Amino acid sequence: MCQEKGQSVQSFRDQFKAMRQVCEQLGLTIGQSEQGARAVLKKEGVTNPTDEQLSNAKEKAVEEFFAILFIYLADRQKYGKAIEDMENEMLQKKDPFPKDVSDASGLLDGWKNNYGGRSVHTEAKTAWHLPLYLKTSTNQRREEKRKR
Repeated sequence: MCQEKGQSVQSFRDQFKAMRQVCEQLGLTIGQSEQGARAVLKKEGVTNPTDEQLSNAKEKAVEEFFAILFIYLADRQKYGKAIEDMENEMLQKKDPFPKDVSDASGLLDGWKNNYGGRSVHTEAKTAWHLPLYLKTSTNQRREEKRKR
């Protein structure tokens, strides 16, 4: 499941939430881990958590997991720069990712790409075109340039 080209963020969020509900109804525990909960507690400065704190931390970790998953399933051509910026901030020990799907949806909905709405070539698209380009002869490429 990924955001379809032209699909609104709200529509994708609704689809994503429905998928999550189906998983929960089937008893699938996606994103739940003791390690994730401990990481949340460490950020909060809690070293000896109570059962309630541990339970709340697990819920927070799951929410963060789904927010990050939502971001990564978004349209890469439209939001790729936003994702790249967040990944670069993580390398600088910052925590730029949203903490829940609602915040992630708001971030994507408000994102303005640097390309003025025009699509840009992605690595995959460029890699796909390269073999075709290499197959054409130099004379064919010159002829195509003259026609333009």
